[in-house]
Amino acid sequence: MFSRDQLALMCLGVCTLLPYNCLLNSQPYFEQHPFEGLDFPFTSMMTYSLCLCSSQLWLTCKGDSFSVNQRIGSAFIMQVVVCLSFFGITLAARGASGAHYYVPILLTIAVLALSNAVLQTGIFGVAGSISQEMSAAIMLGLGVSGLVSFFCSLLVQALQHAVNPEKSDTADAGMVVALVLWAICIAQTLSSCWVYFVYMRRRSPETSAAIAMLEEQRARPLEVSSSGSCESSEESRSAGAAQIFRRLVPILGEIWPQALNVCGVFLVTMSVFPGVLVHWEPLAGSSFVKARQVYGNLLIGCFQVGDVLGRSIAPPVGRVVGPPRLWILMLLRFAFIPLFMLGQRSPETGFWGSDAGRIVLCSIFAISNGLVEPTWP
Repeated sequence: MFSRDQLALMCLGVCTLLPYNCLLNSQPYFEQHPFEGLDFPFTSMMTYSLCLCSSQLWLTCKGDSFSVNQRIGSAFIMQVVVCLSFFGITLAARGASGAHYYVPILLTIAVLALSNAVLQTGIFGVAGSISQEMSAAIMLGLGVSGLVSFFCSLLVQALQHAVNPEKSDTADAGMVVALVLWAICIAQTLSSCWVYFVYMRRRSPETSAAIAMLEEQRARPLEVSSSGSCESSEESRSAGAAQIFRRLVPILGEIWPQALNVCGVFLVTMSVFPGVLVHWEPLAGSSFVKARQVYGNLLIGCFQVGDVLGRSIAPPVGRVVGPPRLWILMLLRFAFIPLFMLGQRSPETGFWGSDAGRIVLCSIFAISNGLVEPTWP
């Protein structure tokens, strides 16, 4: 059973990646209707990934300038604004003028990446200061966010099909699914604000103590720099940069093997998902010929479910394989790239020539993603 604090951190984990996962489940609609022919899945994920990496790098160097509460509070505000922006763009992009909102939605995705980076560093800092179990609760919440977005979108699509099967694959139907997902994101973010600022800060002694400890650690460099007020601003900046360098070098020296594994895992994943998957269309004789959006959502959902399954079995597998041999599994994942390329170029031949084969291939790909990520002890 989970404690209340674990459930609270799990809720924050869900909040962190829920908008991103809702964007994934909205990809079939955006790709097939308002942004048709603009390769939105690729550009959106590249925008998100580049901005996320840049934001995390910046936070590594300058994050101590902000308190934990400032980080998490600003991330919540940005996330609400982002979801409202997604909601408005989804409404406005309906029709022939949808392409005019291509740049605005990419800018919104960039802000989403920034808010995710800020929120992740904040909540993982708090959880890591309490116990490993709390960090695991956040990781579980990150995975659950994909399940929430997938099953919510699938439920809305099922209701649409039950009410009016002939219009369940139209642009209006896809827009409704996206709008429902953004509304859920807004509600989840607001509830997470209450969880953190009311419950965790005021009613959880462990969280309050962890935040106080983090703030004390953050204040130490500031006290040192203020005590040497006779130094010039240039010398202070040089000293600050040297301090960051001394702090990061030992950490990087320790984690670089696993960092390369992470890079390899995400390189393969981003090469295929979601850009290739959303271009896979139902084959002749498929049950989804008249439900292309459902089909795309189902393939994306296979990844979201499989990723959570892979994360859940990673600890026992890790005890058998061991982190030193993790690179072998990471390299084996590169075999998925030619497989998915063949599936796109010759869709009617091979293992991927049926709906079941494609779902199995996507599931194995997703499980390997969650399994190989270096979350093992």
